[in-house]
Amino acid sequence: MTLRNVANVYFRVRRQKPKLYRLPYIYMPRRIARAFKLATSLNLRQQEILETMFLRASADHGNMKGRQRAYAVRSLGIIKHVCFAWV
Repeated sequence: MTLRNVANVYFRVRRQKPKLYRLPYIYMPRRIARAFKLATSLNLRQQEILETMFLRASADHGNMKGRQRAYAVRSLGIIKHVCFAWV
């Protein structure tokens, strides 16, 4: 798995299902709070997957050691921001 592969999946989903992609970012009233909780748990799982990817990469790149969470959060944030802003 590479960051390019991860980004390509996000862009493909964004292209194919734009409404589905935007769902977790829409303000959720209390009556659909369950959907928000589900989206939050999915976001956390996505972050964990990226953290694991960066942790594995740190074995070959010493300057990445201990920074996998920061890299995962930033990378995921950038990818999602670009997808969300992309029209």
